[in-house]
Amino acid sequence: MNNKEYKQVPRIFINLFENINSIIEILANTSAIELAGRWNKKTNENNKVTDWIEIVSASSKSVRGAKHLALKKKLTELVFQ
Repeated sequence: MNNKEYKQVPRIFINLFENINSIIEILANTSAIELAGRWNKKTNENNKVTDWIEIVSASSKSVRGAKHLALKKKLTELVFQ
């Protein structure tokens, strides 16, 4: 990804990184009310992307081989830079 080689990264995270722009577009085009219902977590239009990053990061902790990724930091960099 981006001319970097990631070793021992679960494929789900490679897919996530490679499709981040599409994912952010979907989040932008989905109302915060709908997302809050799907996530069972309050969110708003200003925070829905950062809330999504928090949810993905928390969920990743149960994926074997993901602990070394610093997923929250990586997603934040991909989204906000």
